[in-house]
Amino acid sequence: MSITRKPVEDALWRLVESTGLSGQISRGDLSRGLDDLLAEAYLVVGEMNKVGSRGKTLTAAVFDEDYPHLTRFHGYFKDFLELEIPSEMGGFIDAIPGLMDPEEIYGLLDILTRAVISAENSTVHFVARFLLFELLCIIQRVDLLINDIELSGLSGDMNSIEFLAERELVKLESEPEYAAALGSLERPTQVLVAGSLISLDLYVDDLKRALQLASAEFVDAVARRMRLIEGSNCLEPADKAILLNNHAEMFGGDPASAKQLLKQHPLVLREMTPEAVRKRKQRLINKLAKIEPGRLHPTFSNLLRGRSRGALKGRTNAH
Repeated sequence: MSITRKPVEDALWRLVESTGLSGQISRGDLSRGLDDLLAEAYLVVGEMNKVGSRGKTLTAAVFDEDYPHLTRFHGYFKDFLELEIPSEMGGFIDAIPGLMDPEEIYGLLDILTRAVISAENSTVHFVARFLLFELLCIIQRVDLLINDIELSGLSGDMNSIEFLAERELVKLESEPEYAAALGSLERPTQVLVAGSLISLDLYVDDLKRALQLASAEFVDAVARRMRLIEGSNCLEPADKAILLNNHAEMFGGDPASAKQLLKQHPLVLREMTPEAVRKRKQRLINKLAKIEPGRLHPTFSNLLRGRSRGALKGRTNAH
């Protein structure tokens, strides 16, 4: 079963209109953006095949310079939650659940889940796997935001969400009985999503228990990461991306080059050059000592945080 372009564009335009974004995004803008995405789709599929044939994990590939199109594609999904929006649009979140019929949504997603379970064509399998991976990443990220949990601060790993999402897919692929049981259900994706959120809750609980037994040095490292994240949430999205990358070692990684950072953040760093990123980084370093938790910047992610906090204002993260 194929999904043609027009229904996809119509569904996206309904989303734009229902959330009040039609004043900022025209139907033409949406159509051109979809054209760009489809033009790049073939390159993304080619890289998906490479990932599968080389036995590389998606968690690693979506941040790897050898897979620039996968990195950008993942970056679009990840950056969406960091886009800046007018504060008067804060109520848009409550409207989102009613935009589309859940049965219609899961009907489309179930095609992907069944393809991961039983597709004989390897390309179809890899594409479905990647899209399900992105779905699980988004759902887990939103769940953490609504519950005001900074997972990377607790875990010390910026890629924890990607790791957990891929772990669900590995379980699906490596346990035939589980896959068969899931495939026999009318709505397998609902069960897959529910399982991923349960796994996320258990992972967070394990981290919290470990924190209670950890050394003072470990607890201090967690506190420093939390302060950095809280401070970054008060910055403009571009500054936040550059700041967190500059302190990647606090999360067990290495800073990406300016060129690679632009691929990882195609929305919040759009229209910037590597040189502009480097200059902005230097300005951030110069004022770093002044960055403290304060009023949250009006982005999609901070609006979700604001739902649990009751207002768009910073505080020390209790987690």
